[in-house]
Amino acid sequence: MDEKPSILILDDEEPVRLSIAFHFEDCGFAVRQAGTGEEALEEMELEIPSVVLVDLRLPGMDGLEFLRKASAKWPGVKYVIYTGSQASEIPEELMAIPGVHGKIFSKPVWNMSELSDEISKLLQD
Repeated sequence: MDEKPSILILDDEEPVRLSIAFHFEDCGFAVRQAGTGEEALEEMELEIPSVVLVDLRLPGMDGLEFLRKASAKWPGVKYVIYTGSQASEIPEELMAIPGVHGKIFSKPVWNMSELSDEISKLLQD
């Protein structure tokens, strides 16, 4: 039997994080959650996810710093960015980080199916 794809959801807003987690559980993912970049790195030490959904604006270590540290340690993991800022494209600095997906999702995510479909496609590559 195939193992479920795993996703780590990194968002400091608990209601948002829980909503996304429920959606991905319904889609068949093994879901883990973190509210800070530091917590996400600890989670990754315990179990490496297939993909990390990363909010950029976080207390303490921000999403960019998390991406730098996580991708250096776990280069095979895919990273998908979603953020409340109005950026329509990912800055070059982020695109230079290994594993960062080229599409940015805006918060709040209105079409969860679009997000989960994109992540499923990404994991098939």
